[in-house]
Amino acid sequence: MKKIYLLIYLLIPTSFIIAQELPNAGLESWETIGAYEEPVDWNTPNPFTSLLGMVAVSKSDNAAEGQFSARLESILIELGPLQYKVPGLITYANFNVDITSGDFTFGGGVYMPFDVFNLFGKYKYSPAENDSATVLFYSYAHPEGGEIDTIGIGYGFLHADVEWSDFSFPMIMLNDHTPDSFNVLLMSTATFELDNIPVGSVLYVDDLSIETSVGLFNLPGKKTTLSAYPNPATDFINFNAPETNNYRILRIFDLAGKEVKNVAFSGRSIRLNLSGFPEGIYSYVLQQENTLLNSGSFVKN
Repeated sequence: MKKIYLLIYLLIPTSFIIAQELPNAGLESWETIGAYEEPVDWNTPNPFTSLLGMVAVSKSDNAAEGQFSARLESILIELGPLQYKVPGLITYANFNVDITSGDFTFGGGVYMPFDVFNLFGKYKYSPAENDSATVLFYSYAHPEGGEIDTIGIGYGFLHADVEWSDFSFPMIMLNDHTPDSFNVLLMSTATFELDNIPVGSVLYVDDLSIETSVGLFNLPGKKTTLSAYPNPATDFINFNAPETNNYRILRIFDLAGKEVKNVAFSGRSIRLNLSGFPEGIYSYVLQQENTLLNSGSFVKN
């Protein structure tokens, strides 16, 4: 079978998915799709491998935190004389695979207008043939009319551990540009050449979080609903949430990442006066202590 190097695709994103936070970071939310379950907001090889009767990613009640974790296994699919080795893999990016040729492609990520410095999580790992698991994450930007700008890359490998253990890896900054997107990939093997993947390696993943340029955020499995309007805004912008919360903070940042507003947001709605704000793009973060509840952006005209 043709040898495919996933890393090439991972470092050259081909499309852009806008989201407001890193969703379902605790792997608590799953949805049933036909005969298998898929982690909500994550992409896996399952839609493709399930056509041949197998899945590489499954929900597990063996969790470090909460009720569930993700179980990633390197599998072998046999179709007559043909054999396909597929890693257990989860990513926020678009994920496509051509079953016939074995080609994998990735693109996109989640909206994250802040520098990411570190990725944290919990794992257990049972390798086959002294394999290791892969953690890969990166920040990038989509300048108008320009090429994708990869701003930072982080990576590391996880080794055999029968107990839940913590992992953390730093982001290596490639330049001082401002990112707008972020992606994570976790994989049950260290081998990017599919022909040589050791079959049977099993990785459990749970409880992901990141450290950003605006603080250390835990990432909940379900974000708080938050609407911002009008957008674009001129004199005022309104933020609405469906419930009250005495511990929420709303923070506003300019395009350079400088905090320009910080207000308590305990009620269901708040109206901010933008008369002193220069025209431009602003980001907002809704947080409770060190937990990221929602984030987004708006334009001030």
